[in-house]
Amino acid sequence: MHKYDGAELRPLTPSEVKQIAGRAGRFGSTHGAAGYVTCLDEDDLPLLREALASSSTPITQACLLPRFEQLEQYSNSLKHPLPFHKRLSKFTSAAQLSGPYILADMSNMVSLARVLTHLEDEMDLEEMYTWCISPASADDIAVLQALLTFATLYVGQHQVTPACITAQVTTAPRTPAEMKAAEELFRVYDLYLWLAGRMGPGVFQGRKFIRQQRQQVAELINVALQEMGGVCDGSKRQRAAKVYKSVSGGRVNTWPSGYGRTLLGQRHQFEPWP
Repeated sequence: MHKYDGAELRPLTPSEVKQIAGRAGRFGSTHGAAGYVTCLDEDDLPLLREALASSSTPITQACLLPRFEQLEQYSNSLKHPLPFHKRLSKFTSAAQLSGPYILADMSNMVSLARVLTHLEDEMDLEEMYTWCISPASADDIAVLQALLTFATLYVGQHQVTPACITAQVTTAPRTPAEMKAAEELFRVYDLYLWLAGRMGPGVFQGRKFIRQQRQQVAELINVALQEMGGVCDGSKRQRAAKVYKSVSGGRVNTWPSGYGRTLLGQRHQFEPWP
């Protein structure tokens, strides 16, 4: 039950264990109101039980992202029209929150809005808002390029198909470069499915196919991680973590379902797509 946090391979904290374990019985899951929680290595079971039995850390702050309605109201209050990224920047500067609430970091949202500025006239405000809160990092070049491709097709044809994703991963990664490419493709598929659930019926086609492709990539990545680490000793864990660090550039990425389970003793599942 460890994770690589960008600097070192460390044990999961009790709050992280509870967050992961809580997904086993989350609302709407096939398990109903209860779920079963376990870990990969039997030796970790005492740590799992201890973490679940520990007191939860009190929440002292809450981070809020503005709803579309709030941004719409703010936009209507402006005397002069501005590009969406400038409206977001002004909103960030003007927003005031009370008590334990703080404004979420909107820098990535601003960056995505700037990238999509040339398409802004072809979208209404709510569409721009949705594209800019999508799971695309402005620092992730492959996903950013996919976002721009999807948006261009959306405004030009009002239809996006899997054919616009040309990258493929058909074998388990063997090198850091191949792992990086597989990770990027997984995130592109994630973005496609996220947008497909929000852009209206029939706009993003082939959702079933993309889900299958995403699952295939996740399985290939998991095979590679098993070969790197598997149920392994500390030295192999460190080796696998070094490979992961070289792939991620030292940042902590979101792992696919089951991906990282054998390396880090951790399971992460994505929320079901609409």
